[in-house]
Amino acid sequence: MEDKDKGQGGSGPTVDNKRPARNLTEAEIAPRREEHLRRLAGPAKVNRKV
Repeated sequence: MEDKDKGQGGSGPTVDNKRPARNLTEAEIAPRREEHLRRLAGPAKVNRKV
């Protein structure tokens, strides 16, 4: 039961559930990661501080 609390976000008991339904290629994943990093490093982070 403890495994559910290890960064799974309550989505499921196993890490397999965090994997995307369809296998994304690195070319598809990379741009998405960049967008997430930009959002985290952008105004959203500033708003949290304020």
